[in-house]
Amino acid sequence: MNIFQKAINSIFGENVTNKLNKAIYQLFNGYFFTLARNKETYVKEGYQKNISVYSAVKLISGKAANAKFYAYTYEGDKIKKLPETHYANKILKKPNEIQRQQQFVEAGVSWLQITGDIYIYKLKYVTGQDKGKINKAYYLPAQYVEIIGGGIAEPITGYRMTIGDQSVVFSKDEVIHLSYFNPNYGIDGQQLYGQSPLEAALNTVQSSNEGTNAKIKSFLNGGVHGLLTSADKDQNISVEQMSQVQEMIHQKVGGSNNSKGITATPVMLNYQQIGMSPADLEIIKSIQFDEEMILKAFGIDPILFSKDSASYNNKKEASKTLVYNVIVPILNLLCDFYSELFEDPNVYIGYDISHFEETQQDLKTQVEALEKAWWVTPNEKRMKMDMELSKDILMDKIYIPSSFVPIDEVSVPLDVTLKNYDYDK
Repeated sequence: MNIFQKAINSIFGENVTNKLNKAIYQLFNGYFFTLARNKETYVKEGYQKNISVYSAVKLISGKAANAKFYAYTYEGDKIKKLPETHYANKILKKPNEIQRQQQFVEAGVSWLQITGDIYIYKLKYVTGQDKGKINKAYYLPAQYVEIIGGGIAEPITGYRMTIGDQSVVFSKDEVIHLSYFNPNYGIDGQQLYGQSPLEAALNTVQSSNEGTNAKIKSFLNGGVHGLLTSADKDQNISVEQMSQVQEMIHQKVGGSNNSKGITATPVMLNYQQIGMSPADLEIIKSIQFDEEMILKAFGIDPILFSKDSASYNNKKEASKTLVYNVIVPILNLLCDFYSELFEDPNVYIGYDISHFEETQQDLKTQVEALEKAWWVTPNEKRMKMDMELSKDILMDKIYIPSSFVPIDEVSVPLDVTLKNYDYDK
């Protein structure tokens, strides 16, 4: 046991030693864990440049942002929604001066999908009766945020945001961090940063971008690459003539506006193709394949973006799958994350998606099932439907259908039946 470990044990006790932290974090007390440069690449080359990535992120974040978030507490074992005037609901409704709830949720989900991380900077009241309570909440740009290590006892002590030449350090208490699971463990702290879906789709995104660039170049050139040579073997084209022809090609042949046009030349020329068209290279098919792979990386069924005559029921089922397999898990993460934002053990954050079209059929099925469940009280039914409990005492009683009567009032006794039975028949 070294002197450093003895000092820790003398302060915190022998049992505080965390072998995992010792193996990974003991060298990073006050140092910055390496932020992968591809976080910035995901933003610039993915979300801002690739239409498939943008569409996937926009679909998920936009859908999630339509959920209605609210603050609640517990009274005994019952959930009670907090009034709209409660400070937590006020912050949820308008987290800061430039964003409202829907914009805030959409931005957070977008950061999570693009970079695998969300960082929220908490601004608190420093005076008055609300001292210590959160005043405003802001997202930090995840691609520019580094985690500051604290060694074995406290792996994370703060965060540093660097944009250009400007650098700002935040304490651990000022920022809350949500990240996707990252299996890339190492002493460089990569596991502390979330893994974006784009990490797995990085090569596919690059292929998609290159395919799009190749298609654009083909359109700009008005066709495929080729060489022009003299048609007369006995006549050579001078350097000056070659320059004139090249200039004419740029002006009259190149570009989409001159596509398939006819141009006259003062000399006889031969054209030798040295490239292939986008169709021959199957660039279009490659781009479509890449799009499907990118969408799958985000958990989206490509049929939702298909222009083919896919059946309505197939798209409806794909949309429902997206809600329950992608949106709901994200909303569950956000609820725990936003609950941490308020630092109040009596305040929890919930959400409501009962207004989603995808949940309406399930709601109808649930209502029909609860309607037949006479042994459940009305308030228990309201709880099953995530509704606020009624204070009416009658709502806590069990109501038996009037057509129901005890079995002994309608059944014929077994011994009477046997006595009246004619065994000779």
